[in-house]
Amino acid sequence: MNRLGLKNKLRNWLTTMVIRVVSLLPLPVAQTIGTLIGWLNWATGSRSAKVTETNLRLCLQIDNSKTLQLLTKRSLIETGKTLMEIPRVWLGDITKSRALIKAVHQENLLTEAISAGKGVIIILPHLGNWEMFNPYYNQSTPMIGLYSPPDNEYLAKLLDRVRNRMGNKVVPTTKAGLTLLYKALGRGEIVTILPDQVPAAGEFAPFFSVPAFTDLLIPRLIRKTGARVVCAFVKRNKDKTGFEVVFRPASAAIASDDLHESVEALNQSIENCVREIPEQYQWEYKRFRVRPEGLSKIY
Repeated sequence: MNRLGLKNKLRNWLTTMVIRVVSLLPLPVAQTIGTLIGWLNWATGSRSAKVTETNLRLCLQIDNSKTLQLLTKRSLIETGKTLMEIPRVWLGDITKSRALIKAVHQENLLTEAISAGKGVIIILPHLGNWEMFNPYYNQSTPMIGLYSPPDNEYLAKLLDRVRNRMGNKVVPTTKAGLTLLYKALGRGEIVTILPDQVPAAGEFAPFFSVPAFTDLLIPRLIRKTGARVVCAFVKRNKDKTGFEVVFRPASAAIASDDLHESVEALNQSIENCVREIPEQYQWEYKRFRVRPEGLSKIY
């Protein structure tokens, strides 16, 4: 084995060991460490802190510097908690992970959508701990999730393995993966999509009144299959003992035959969810890095 191959093998082994060790931590310990990570990000003025502050100022129109700093810190702390919670979801005991779900709100939205028999698209933003939705969902209707695999081949294989171990299938954002989504909806099954990342192709639609380059996949899936759409997120509960699954209706116009109206309704649906717990949204992501022609860069 050459030097580069040995280096990669060692890095992959270390990555696995770190994930395994963190997965063994009790939830309060993991969240405490996550709080420290978030606080350090904020205190050192990291890139994540700067992007978070920029996005919060832009989207929530916060003018008061003290209020902005406080929400930036809270957001980074919540993101730190998510970072430390995820290994437990991936590798921990599935029954124990499910036991962390302390409440479910408006689950009737999901059951009613399933009963329509047209397939269901669940809009799952990067809000709260989105990975907890996988251990939560344990119903008779099959569920398939879409995710963007990392560039690291070893990590991609690891994620594929751990995300599929709970009985719900997860597929990458490839042509083959997208084909499976259409087929699943055609069978009346459930498709879960994290919709708030910058796509390779799409169109601009307002997100908190800011033009955001948005993927057209969900509007196209709706037009092709007639699937019902429901929003969901998994938030940390107030007493810090676990999580609550929250379902919300998507904006009605998401089913519009007009593609642009549908895309706008998609972003509005995400925004409605984020406004409920803005501090638990992934604001450190450069959501507006692609800009309409003629507009200056934000980051």
